[in-house]
Amino acid sequence: MVAESGVTRWALSGLLLATLALGDATRGVAQPATDTSLTALYAAREKVWRDYFANGPDLAKTLPPGFLGIGAGDTAWADRASTLAGAKASAGRGTRLVALRFPRNRVERHGDVAIIHSRYEAELETGAGRNTLRGNITEVFLWTGTGWTHPSWHMDYDRPAASATASVTTPQRRLAAGDTAARREALAAYQAHQGEFDYLLGDWEFSGIRQRADGPVKIRGYWSATRSADGALISDEFRMVDDSGRTIYVSTTLRVYDPVQQRWNLIGVEPGGGIPQLGTAWKEGADMRIDQTFTSSDGTSRLWRIRYFNIGPDRFSWRADISSDGGVSWSENQMTMEGRRTGPARPPVALTPRRAN
Repeated sequence: MVAESGVTRWALSGLLLATLALGDATRGVAQPATDTSLTALYAAREKVWRDYFANGPDLAKTLPPGFLGIGAGDTAWADRASTLAGAKASAGRGTRLVALRFPRNRVERHGDVAIIHSRYEAELETGAGRNTLRGNITEVFLWTGTGWTHPSWHMDYDRPAASATASVTTPQRRLAAGDTAARREALAAYQAHQGEFDYLLGDWEFSGIRQRADGPVKIRGYWSATRSADGALISDEFRMVDDSGRTIYVSTTLRVYDPVQQRWNLIGVEPGGGIPQLGTAWKEGADMRIDQTFTSSDGTSRLWRIRYFNIGPDRFSWRADISSDGGVSWSENQMTMEGRRTGPARPPVALTPRRAN
């Protein structure tokens, strides 16, 4: 579900005409909704959101066969089948809608068609913690005589911004206060998790498939990772090449375990870009999971949901799902790779002189 600011007048007109055609609605002069009908409309709107994240059975009844969903920057728009599949996958991963707010609303009524423009705030809980999505959305509803259906939505989401006043957790306060027990707990957590990315250390070749709007393309390249001399940081370089070996993409990622938040923090950078690509990672069974935001120079952000699996001494598999609406809906397996080891882990090298104690 994400975008009012990206909806132009012609786009709204197209959505309205499509809705009228779908439902053969009565065309009439725009009219204000009564309190009763507005209450019912808002209730229907909220139910759609909650049904999506809970994969509720009524979602399939509310979205008509010609449903259209558009997210920020989408090149492939979502139809009814892919939206229902996204709801099922989201619920299957344990994503839970904790809180839902619409602090600003404007409603248009055109006969049996209602268009709601709103600001939304959706607080979600996943295995990586809680995250609040904010943005604009334009939703089209059609009155059938017995209830509201939801033929289309068009969403955007706010670009996340770093805050100097980020919330301080209780463990952080304990550490800041010099709590000895908190320090022991943090050290124990660090020691227990600092080796979770060790499988990536060394040199690799990879090959795979990247899904694009014009069809799938084959990819290949090289991947190398090293650990800092103090053992706290893993740095890796990911390089994609064409058939001639020429570099077509390269990035560097730093990975460090945060024992207070009990997760890995990632910062990726690309040459010439200067925009940090922030992410978090955690171990799930035998797999490693990453949620990372990639922001382009024009400010467009996309979430990547990455999974390392089939991890062995000399191989691993890698999959990435991509969301352009802040994690509400996902295009699955948009990039897949198989990694094959070509070199062992390298000894850590100090960048500055170190004197033995």
